[in-house]
Amino acid sequence: MKFIYIGRVSCFMADAASIRVHNVANALQQQGHQVDFICQEGTVPGGKLDSDGRTCYGVFGEHTGKLAMWREWLLGTGAVRKLKALLQTTRYDGVILYNVPITTGKSVYDLCRKRGIAVFGDITEWYDIGRANGPFASVFAWLVDRRIRLLDPKCDGMIAISPYLENYYTGKVPVFNLPPVFEENGRPNTSENSPYKFLYAGSPSKKDELYNFIAAVKNINRDGIRVQMTIIGAPIPEDSQALAEQGICYLPRMPHKAILDALGQHDFSVLLRSNARYAKAGYSTKVAEALYNGTPVFCNEIGGADRDICHGGNGIKISAADTQTIENALTDILQMPPAMVQELKDRAFAFGQKKYARKNYEESLAEFMTKLVKA
Repeated sequence: MKFIYIGRVSCFMADAASIRVHNVANALQQQGHQVDFICQEGTVPGGKLDSDGRTCYGVFGEHTGKLAMWREWLLGTGAVRKLKALLQTTRYDGVILYNVPITTGKSVYDLCRKRGIAVFGDITEWYDIGRANGPFASVFAWLVDRRIRLLDPKCDGMIAISPYLENYYTGKVPVFNLPPVFEENGRPNTSENSPYKFLYAGSPSKKDELYNFIAAVKNINRDGIRVQMTIIGAPIPEDSQALAEQGICYLPRMPHKAILDALGQHDFSVLLRSNARYAKAGYSTKVAEALYNGTPVFCNEIGGADRDICHGGNGIKISAADTQTIENALTDILQMPPAMVQELKDRAFAFGQKKYARKNYEESLAEFMTKLVKA
């Protein structure tokens, strides 16, 4: 069968969204299906790129302005136009919509229904409108919310990244729970650090409660460096040199492979989030990549990806993300001998290989989608 993805993703596995969709595509391809892309992110030289057995079609040219990009992200007119043109010569059995707003989704849905093409969603986000950064993001979040509530139940099937989304869709539309998955083999973490090292990689924005962790590290290190923290990809503050002297090192954004290498050099990966819908509906790639590569996760309990963290098993889970609670947990970790921390790493790796290896889902995902296409 032939499927085509549409969404704000790149032709290349350059970010969490693109890693997600390309791994789903690869899972289907491993079962003999073809998956192409209409990419609403980045540029595609010549508008078309053949790579890894699939064709990626670009919407943006090299000189597309920001206003035109915003219009495309909100309305999807370029993607819909591209799909219409492709359907003149190519028969697709299913379209997979990746977190698009209802404007794009409804246009694609209507187009596919006229042609007997199945419509699926790959859903990894349910944004909180009140936490959006600025007017554009607020409008986009509202349009996505409308799609989830009004359009998704009419579609043929949903691929849900989290138990939260799976529970929401159950009874409304056929749903398949697929967490973040990876193709390459994970690497056991056997690093030996003194003091223990904690890693945060990403941009906290309004998503992550990073600064309480920084405050806790400062308190712990008041009389000397007892723990070290590395922050990759967040804006580097003006006082970064002073923070480095307190055991907090800021580094600029890095290629994805470099971040995976960094995971193997640290003892814990940090993810602290608010108890809000966006955090429960999504499933942090940070958590999945850390466990897959044998790095225990330090997190707070909210009912999202943290549900897969067993306190003292494959990570450390605290009840709240305030500075004092974090500081108390760090103090407890300092009492752990290296052998105990290595046990955490070994259990994290074992869990990650079972939970996030793409090969474990390939057959069942393909069966889920092909049955719905034929229905």
